Amino acid sequence: MSQDLSELLQSLSLQWPMALLLSALPLGLAVWLIRHPGARWLSSSLLLAGLMLIVFGLSRPMMQGYEPAPLDQVILVIDSSASMRASDVEPSRIDVAKQFAKAFIEALPTHANLGLVSMAANASLLQAPTRQRDQLEKALERISLQPGSALGSGIILATAQLLPEAAIDVERLTGGG
Repeated sequence: MSQDLSELLQSLSLQWPMALLLSALPLGLAVWLIRHPGARWLSSSLLLAGLMLIVFGLSRPMMQGYEPAPLDQVILVIDSSASMRASDVEPSRIDVAKQFAKAFIEALPTHANLGLVSMAANASLLQAPTRQRDQLEKALERISLQPGSALGSGIILATAQLLPEAAIDVERLTGGG
């Protein structure tokens, strides 16, 4: 029997060990009530509240956990505006963006579809969502810098690709581009 108790205690873990500090509250309250005998109504109220909390705890409350949806379709939006020509990073912003995009493509699960949108003054779909990683890398190489910057258009086009059932009117929302 003592071995069972020992095993039980070894397997015991506390999710919030700091919550044990709250066990000092009833002790402090008891000392306060002894020193203030006229506050007996408080004692009854706290006893009732404590019993209610015990009953609540015995009901084993649980929260639904958040589980993210599996990553099965991604659209990568890359800024291809002229500002990406800047060399504040070596060799240029666009080259660094392409390097990060290639690393992202390699790290993505093989079952995931990946598409590519380029945006400058207008957004354009360079690669529809696919599992063909070589096609994505070729699409990355086709990115050319252009004047203008319309991040909103890129996001709208990417969203339209991700949610075709939403029938997003890209032309209307982006002003034709």
